[in-house]
Amino acid sequence: MPRLLTVCPLCAVLAACKASPAQTTEFLGEQQDFQNVPEIKAFHKAWAKPGVVWDKYKTIYIAPVEARFLRERTAWQKMSFAEVNEQSVRDLAEFTRQTFVDAHRANTHKNRLEVVTKPQADSVILELAVTEVVPTNAWLNAVSLVGVMTAVDKGSVAIESRLRDASTNEIIAKFADRESGKQSLINVKDLTWYSHARDIIREWARQSVEVVNAEEGSEIADSSPFELKAW
Repeated sequence: MPRLLTVCPLCAVLAACKASPAQTTEFLGEQQDFQNVPEIKAFHKAWAKPGVVWDKYKTIYIAPVEARFLRERTAWQKMSFAEVNEQSVRDLAEFTRQTFVDAHRANTHKNRLEVVTKPQADSVILELAVTEVVPTNAWLNAVSLVGVMTAVDKGSVAIESRLRDASTNEIIAKFADRESGKQSLINVKDLTWYSHARDIIREWARQSVEVVNAEEGSEIADSSPFELKAW
């Protein structure tokens, strides 16, 4: 029985690893003129304008990341004791933009979009907004690692994005996702405030490259909620 009591909390923690979808903000606005894109499973929500000729875009401009739509944390989320102030949010926004820029510059797809420093006539503009930042509760995880050998809090980040036609200024696609840090038995990122958040952003950047380079109708799979690395 004692071994069962030890294993059960561990199973519960590992099962509850996928973050639920977040309510969208004013950044995305209404979706009545858009169609759901069920093939894009990497994000909780994906919409696109029907009839867009995607092949005409040859370059991509990644705009500065918005932080004006950040949701207030709940009382429980604030118990991480990590300060989410203007500077920390600005730093995360700058990290997000640079990470997306780096991912698209490293893109090796055959229909690669060249990253430009200002919009061109053939550009699609990627606009991003960080809408939720919940730091990992490092102190709580330090205690839980002793008890159940796994972290019980991974923090979460939510993001919204828009693709805009640079020549017409029309929004042609929208996406939204919320992710928690990946589950693993022991991970040093569980003992820091923002390491999981940065990993999530790196993965979003990689997935965004896949989305803008995908053939019409092809599926963009979500990543695994688990990882084997300990760092």
